[in-house]
Amino acid sequence: MEETKEQAPEKAKPAKAAPLIPVRIIRDNGLAVLVEWAVGSKADPDWRRAYVPKEVIHNLRVPQDELDAGTPYGVRWEELAVVTVTPESIGRELRRRGLWTVHDCEWRVAEAQAAFVAACGVDFGALLQAARKLEEDTK
Repeated sequence: MEETKEQAPEKAKPAKAAPLIPVRIIRDNGLAVLVEWAVGSKADPDWRRAYVPKEVIHNLRVPQDELDAGTPYGVRWEELAVVTVTPESIGRELRRRGLWTVHDCEWRVAEAQAAFVAACGVDFGALLQAARKLEEDTK
């Protein structure tokens, strides 16, 4: 006859708490609060915003899982952007404006920046159109 050993129930490991992320309060709507936080490297952070329940904010820190579950605020531009600008189109715009040398660009900085904006203008229009469509689709 085999002897059966009664096994002790396994102890559940405590759930690891989500890291607390420093936030800045942008708007307090009573129960929900719009918060902003940095993601990525400290040297060159990106920013996110979301509405989270007021009760999850403690000493201007929010658990990462609560930020992930929050209602996102704003447009994720990088998900909509279609880049068609080329080095050739930038060069064409610079020359069209009479900017042929480094000296020209250094002395006419605003005009050089305008050349870059003009070269990217079609991209920006397409970006706004995609963002408007996204807003309409989510209503």
